[in-house]
Amino acid sequence: MREADKDVELAGYKVSKGTRLMVATYAIQHDESVWPDAEAFIPERHLSSDAVGAPTQPHAWLGFGDDTRSCVGGRLAMLEGQAKLALVHLFRRHSYRLTPGQVPIKLQMGITVGPAEGVWLTVHDRS
Repeated sequence: MREADKDVELAGYKVSKGTRLMVATYAIQHDESVWPDAEAFIPERHLSSDAVGAPTQPHAWLGFGDDTRSCVGGRLAMLEGQAKLALVHLFRRHSYRLTPGQVPIKLQMGITVGPAEGVWLTVHDRS
C-alpha cells in the first residue's frame, strides 16, 4: 500500500494527495497484453527479455514486490534458487558414492540428527 504525496495524474486518472494506492499484482501478472499466453506454464519466459512468452513491459513480474518495501525474503529465495541450480549442475556432471566402511552411518543426536563422523564421498565423472 502506498500513499500519494502530491496530486498526480496516473494513466489518465487524477489521483489526489493522500489517496492510498495498491498495485494489483494478480491483475498485472494475468494480463494478456503484458504476458503473452499468461495462463500457460512457461518458466523459460523468465530467462531473458526476448524469450518466448517474456513480458512486454518492464517490472511486470513483482513476485517479491519492488522498491524499498519489497519482500525481505526475495533475495534469500533467489539465492536458494541459484544454489539449487548449482546442485543440478553438479549432479548432472558427476555421480557420488559413499567411501567404503561408512554403512551404517553413525548418527549424532542433538537439536537435529546428523552423521557423527561426517559423510565421505568419492566423486566420479559421468562420461
